[in-house]
Amino acid sequence: MKTSLKVLFILVSSRVNKTYKVAIKCRVTYLKKRKECSTGLLINPKNWNAKKQFVEPPEPDAELINT
Repeated sequence: MKTSLKVLFILVSSRVNKTYKVAIKCRVTYLKKRKECSTGLLINPKNWNAKKQFVEPPEPDAELINT
Protein backbone atom coordinates (compact mmCIF):
# COMPACT_ATOMS: atom_id res chain seq x y z
CA MET A 1 0.00 0.00 0.00
CA LYS A 2 1.32 3.40 -0.96
CA THR A 3 1.33 6.08 1.72
CA SER A 4 0.26 9.56 0.72
CA LEU A 5 2.00 11.80 3.22
CA LYS A 6 3.52 15.02 1.85
CA VAL A 7 5.25 17.80 3.77
CA LEU A 8 5.89 21.13 2.02
CA PHE A 9 7.28 24.39 3.27
CA ILE A 10 5.76 27.41 1.54
CA LEU A 11 6.19 31.17 1.78
CA VAL A 12 3.29 33.43 2.63
CA SER A 13 4.19 36.11 0.11
CA SER A 14 0.89 37.95 0.53
CA ARG A 15 2.00 39.23 3.94
CA VAL A 16 5.31 41.09 3.88
CA ASN A 17 6.54 42.85 7.03
CA LYS A 18 8.39 46.17 7.28
CA THR A 19 11.79 44.55 6.74
CA TYR A 20 10.53 42.81 3.54
CA LYS A 21 10.54 39.35 5.12
CA VAL A 22 7.83 36.73 4.75
CA ALA A 23 6.73 33.83 6.94
CA ILE A 24 7.40 30.16 6.24
CA LYS A 25 4.43 27.82 6.64
CA CYS A 26 4.43 24.05 6.86
CA ARG A 27 1.76 22.23 4.84
CA VAL A 28 1.10 18.56 5.62
CA THR A 29 -1.09 16.58 3.22
CA TYR A 30 -2.35 13.13 4.17
CA LEU A 31 -5.04 11.23 2.28
CA LYS A 32 -5.90 14.38 0.29
CA LYS A 33 -6.53 16.44 3.44
CA ARG A 34 -4.36 19.49 4.13
CA LYS A 35 -3.33 21.12 7.36
CA GLU A 36 -1.15 24.22 7.54
CA CYS A 37 0.75 25.61 10.48
CA SER A 38 3.13 28.49 10.93
CA THR A 39 6.77 27.80 11.70
CA GLY A 40 7.32 31.21 13.27
CA LEU A 41 10.29 31.84 10.96
CA LEU A 42 10.71 34.90 8.74
CA ILE A 43 13.07 35.06 5.76
CA ASN A 44 13.86 37.21 2.77
CA PRO A 45 11.99 35.64 -0.18
CA LYS A 46 15.01 36.11 -2.46
CA ASN A 47 16.91 33.54 -0.37
CA TRP A 48 14.24 30.81 -0.63
CA ASN A 49 14.75 27.87 -2.99
CA ALA A 50 11.25 26.40 -3.45
CA LYS A 51 12.40 23.48 -5.59
CA LYS A 52 14.86 22.24 -2.96
CA GLN A 53 12.77 23.47 0.02
CA PHE A 54 15.55 25.30 1.85
CA VAL A 55 17.00 28.74 2.56
CA GLU A 56 20.17 29.72 0.75
CA PRO A 57 23.24 31.08 2.60
CA PRO A 58 22.98 34.87 2.35
CA GLU A 59 20.17 34.57 4.92
CA PRO A 60 21.66 35.05 8.43
CA ASP A 61 19.83 32.06 9.97
CA ALA A 62 20.01 29.78 6.91
CA GLU A 63 21.82 26.95 8.67
CA LEU A 64 19.45 27.03 11.64
CA ILE A 65 16.34 27.07 9.45
CA ASN A 66 17.54 24.27 7.15
CA THR A 67 18.15 21.80 9.98
